[in-house]
Amino acid sequence: EEKKKINQVRFEELRSKGFPKGCLDHCYLDGIIIEKYGRVSDFPFPVIRMLDSEVFADSLKLSNCVLADCILQGLSIDEMKIMDGTMDGTLLSGNTVGKMDFTGMSMRHSV
Repeated sequence: EEKKKINQVRFEELRSKGFPKGCLDHCYLDGIIIEKYGRVSDFPFPVIRMLDSEVFADSLKLSNCVLADCILQGLSIDEMKIMDGTMDGTLLSGNTVGKMDFTGMSMRHSV
């Protein structure tokens, strides 16, 4: 099954549309950086795009995806479900997650 490839630019386009339901399912997420800060102006490198603080406050749910060389950092999420996919070379750091489900997930070279 060929997955649609989403890079940071396409990810930001989807973010601006409010992440339509299922838009990140069955995807190849390539080098996406998802970080959360109080204010965008607090971050010294404007070239790295960040999510608005409320976007993933409740849940992050991805199904049958590949996360390759991505960074998920500083998120506060009640529920994270990343199921039936692959995580390769991805960093998860400083996140607060209430409930996590990685059912069927293959993790390689990830921290």
